[in-house]
Amino acid sequence: MSPRAAILGTCPRAAGWAARLLILGWDVAVPEDLHGPDFDAVLVRARLALPGLYDRALPPEGRLTGLDAMDAATDTVVIVGSFDPAALISVEGSGAPPVLHDANGAPRRLGTVGIEAHDPVYIWPSVTIAPTDAAARDHAATVLTELGMVPDGPPPQPGGDAVLVGILRALRHADCGLGAHLKADELRWPIPAPDWSRPVETARRAVPLDWTDFNGHMTESRYLLAFADATERLMDDLGCTPDYIASGGSFFTAETHIRHLSEILAGEVFHITTHALQSAGAKLHLFHQMWRGETLLATGEHFLLHVDLETRRPGPPKGTVAERMALLGAGHAALAAPAGAGRFVGQRP
Repeated sequence: MSPRAAILGTCPRAAGWAARLLILGWDVAVPEDLHGPDFDAVLVRARLALPGLYDRALPPEGRLTGLDAMDAATDTVVIVGSFDPAALISVEGSGAPPVLHDANGAPRRLGTVGIEAHDPVYIWPSVTIAPTDAAARDHAATVLTELGMVPDGPPPQPGGDAVLVGILRALRHADCGLGAHLKADELRWPIPAPDWSRPVETARRAVPLDWTDFNGHMTESRYLLAFADATERLMDDLGCTPDYIASGGSFFTAETHIRHLSEILAGEVFHITTHALQSAGAKLHLFHQMWRGETLLATGEHFLLHVDLETRRPGPPKGTVAERMALLGAGHAALAAPAGAGRFVGQRP
């Protein structure tokens, strides 16, 4: 069952809170007055921006309801700006959920924990907790973490949504600050074990805003990045982990061929399946297919060699990596060769 939240307030930041939680998979109850074109516009922008902060697809989007659906099962209440105190009657009392008040310039209600988020709240994850007692602060910090937020993190830099997404993704790549939080948040989502008898799903994610070009679709360099990330995911599945690499073995890519078959836009979700055309000895020949639903968007064919990092020469893998490569090779040898494998540049269909 999805977690449930109620958003009280009708200012633009309330729309940002509602959009953030919906996209992160929460069922959200909001005032009737919050519905309308302005809220719809915020939700559109949030759907383009927020999923791109993660390297995996977010949970299925939550359900939007009216405040009449708010009941004792509500997990969290976020008040934004001014509000009607009568709206809290149904959730006050014993066993009531935590109530966070993002005052946004309005007087803060007594009995709530004051917070200050930053616009756009559907992108920037930091939030300041107002002075309160230690127990209330710790509880608020726990709740905010569950909402994907960073208590007392830094404010955003000036710029539009694409700029902020780019900043956060750069911090993520450096495993620094709010970027490190995004990576840790993502680790909470389970990854299924690979089935070596079929093509392995090695990616499922949305296209970030900063992956697009002047044509409005994903730019060609990001296809290579997406396929490289898919290869790294397969490396993890095979046991080529940081510890294994530190022991002296790794894979080097020797050849790559990418075909662009259709286009994909910012915010749309794609997944990649990986077929091993060869997985034996030092040789690993992969064929990635990128899909949007049932539409094939691109393929990436890559030839890798296992290398001894001391000699910098090809050599057979060891231990778990050798065992899993054998399983992968045996499982995929029984599969039909995927269409497009072995093609070269300029070849007619």
